[in-house]
Amino acid sequence: DRVAHASQGNALLQVRGNAGTHDVELGMNTLQALRSAGPGNVRVPRYDKAARSGRGDRAPENEWRSVNTPCDVVLVEGWMFGFKPIADDDRLQDIHQDLPVINENLQHYQAWDDFVDGWCVVALGDKSQVFQWRLQAEHEMIASGKQGMDDAAVADFVGRYMPAYEAYCPDLYTSSGAGGIDGKPTLLLHMDASRSPIA
Repeated sequence: DRVAHASQGNALLQVRGNAGTHDVELGMNTLQALRSAGPGNVRVPRYDKAARSGRGDRAPENEWRSVNTPCDVVLVEGWMFGFKPIADDDRLQDIHQDLPVINENLQHYQAWDDFVDGWCVVALGDKSQVFQWRLQAEHEMIASGKQGMDDAAVADFVGRYMPAYEAYCPDLYTSSGAGGIDGKPTLLLHMDASRSPIA
């Protein structure tokens, strides 16, 4: 809510998810602690998709999971991991008027990417699947007795992410299939509408 209030003129910052709505320092500290070679205990933030009537938010700290270190493997999932800023404000403006601010915020996320040793990128040929999958998740959440968004709210919510998909996925997929994201080993998986890998 703090970011949304401070960015009332930016439609892409009214919901959690786009660059600028995360606690980058908390992410860095958590990743650093999980990479620790010594024995310890790390509290890992958890995202609650059902919070705020299905709009999602970070779960309270008492609901975070504790992980013992050292860890053999740390898997981090995030829809915008690997997105890189684009040096073309005109292209960004053509996609969405508020995207240049998201693009500027992306610079801070390289600090997270620097912790990654290898990537697995799940690529979609049809980005409309993002809406269908989120709609399915909301219906399942509501059916299980949790709060969720109705179909119109899902369309509005997902629509705030689509400009970033349009702007950053082409370069993400290209770098994944070429030298790898940041030159690191990268597995690129193309998925179909049933969430099955096709290539």
